[in-house]
Amino acid sequence: MGAVIDTCVLIDLERNSTPDALRNHAGIPDGALRVSLVSIAELQTGVEFADTRERRKSRADYLQHVLRNYLVEPIAEDVALRTGTLLAQLMGAKKNIGKHDSWIAALALQLDLPVVTSNLKDFTQVAGLKVIPWDKSDL
Repeated sequence: MGAVIDTCVLIDLERNSTPDALRNHAGIPDGALRVSLVSIAELQTGVEFADTRERRKSRADYLQHVLRNYLVEPIAEDVALRTGTLLAQLMGAKKNIGKHDSWIAALALQLDLPVVTSNLKDFTQVAGLKVIPWDKSDL
């Protein structure tokens, strides 16, 4: 089973120096913790925009930790098609979801896994998507 981890959770883990806290989180089913390539791109963007050499190194090291310790899911054609459908459905219903979040949601739907996120506003709009709420106080 497992879960798809949203980028905001990964950032919380990095900021709080607790990269492995998810492994003990009560709400996450046993199994592989997965991240989308979209989250990898978002974390790399954080590396690129780091304002100090030390922060850049810390973020780059954390990104390497994520790459080694999470199952990174590729963006396959079926996920791309599902993302397009999901965006069209939400836009047609006058609902907004971030473009990056739509890819993460589509991946979770395709894998039939929940998303762990603190961004409940966007992800709870997605029909059929299981959401596990994340709070920084869980750390």
